[in-house]
Amino acid sequence: MKGLLVKDLRIAAEQKTLLALMLFCALICLFTMRDPTFVIGYMCLICATLGSTTCAYDEMNKGMSFIMTLPYSRKVYVFEKYLFSLMMGLGAWVLSTILATACMFILKKPIGAEYISTVFMFLSPIFLIPGVMIPIILKFGHARSRIALFIIVGIVLALGGILSLVGSVNIGKGNYSFDAGEVYGMIRVIPMGYIAAIITIITILFFVASMMLSLTLIKKKEY
Repeated sequence: MKGLLVKDLRIAAEQKTLLALMLFCALICLFTMRDPTFVIGYMCLICATLGSTTCAYDEMNKGMSFIMTLPYSRKVYVFEKYLFSLMMGLGAWVLSTILATACMFILKKPIGAEYISTVFMFLSPIFLIPGVMIPIILKFGHARSRIALFIIVGIVLALGGILSLVGSVNIGKGNYSFDAGEVYGMIRVIPMGYIAAIITIITILFFVASMMLSLTLIKKKEY
């Protein structure tokens, strides 16, 4: 697995211009935006996608056919992709948290429970993004996975729009009402720390389930 990690780290290093630009934009946002925690989410979102990006590089010029001849099992290959995504995401989370916290001190903003909860809530994209993207890429390939991802995002946005517009849904004889504002009000009553913990636990479980799914997909794939 060490060799695969080194390979992916070198692929990520080739994108140093993009990473440097990301860091530059993050530093600007730190001091121009009211909420420095935006930078944490921004960096985590970008770096969490690097694992799936390396999958695309592996597929170039039938690279997967060559990789499958190396002394690595398909199980190790899948574990490495998830581990690499986790390493990059957590690295970005730690770095951006240090920068955001330093900015809070410089700007003399209070660091309370809400800030800490928000910081930990940004752990969820680190597990969620590779958990969604890696199985899709393994199933459809990099080119077709873009279409599949657009469809999934479109469905999620459409459902969100419908739920926000529809006030009540009548099913049969009963009246089952859904009020987005009321639900949001109920959620706001829950302490932010509990919400962050629940979301993080759910995304970790999703991450593990996604890994198991990817193992099943790659075993059936022919290269």
